[in-house]
Amino acid sequence: MRLPAPLEHLQRRLAQAWHERAVTLKAASFALVGVVNTVVDYGVFLAGYYLVDLPLVPANVLAWLVAVSGSYVMNCYITFAAESGRQLRIQVARRGSETVERMTKQAIHRHCSARAG
Repeated sequence: MRLPAPLEHLQRRLAQAWHERAVTLKAASFALVGVVNTVVDYGVFLAGYYLVDLPLVPANVLAWLVAVSGSYVMNCYITFAAESGRQLRIQVARRGSETVERMTKQAIHRHCSARAG
């Protein structure tokens, strides 16, 4: 039984990409970005929790937001460079960084106000 033409074409392209190691390299790159983000997430969490004395949940949320933003940037420039043209979607990146900045400032302000009072 033969596959329909579009699926057969897709199957050939996937087989060719697999043989050229493109899929393997992309998977390895994606995994490496994940490892780096895990380290970033843990580092930001520890810094927020122990150095800034943020409560557990805000420290975790801050760490997650920073790691997700970093993941977006690294995957855009490294893993999916060909698909993205090595360009960030500026509005998404800007809004994400503004949100992280605003949430960080609010969390630190609340925490410092609570400790002072």
